[in-house]
Amino acid sequence: MEEIKKTDVKAALERVLEASKMRFKTANQWYTKAGLTESTGRSAFGGNPTVKTLEKLAEAAGLSLAEMLEYGDPDWQQKRRARAFVASMTDEEAAALARLLERRAARDSSVS
Repeated sequence: MEEIKKTDVKAALERVLEASKMRFKTANQWYTKAGLTESTGRSAFGGNPTVKTLEKLAEAAGLSLAEMLEYGDPDWQQKRRARAFVASMTDEEAAALARLLERRAARDSSVS
């Protein structure tokens, strides 16, 4: 059985803050822009945020929640480009891509 990797929320927040130094000089500036109290912001950086808190922080940073949590992963930029590419597709193009990927997965599973 494949192990599911747990997101390190605290590390993700710290990586986003580091990458956003032009926008936010401190974590406190980030939580203020997100409309959070200092105690809520500190709790998030302590590794104990709610989903609503994470959504507000992501929005203030100009990221989706998924992007923020993936931020700093080795393939983060590749994932962001892929999401933007899929978002730009028409419904027909997305359906065609889904069919292609399903055929490839079926082929690959029959080979192994």
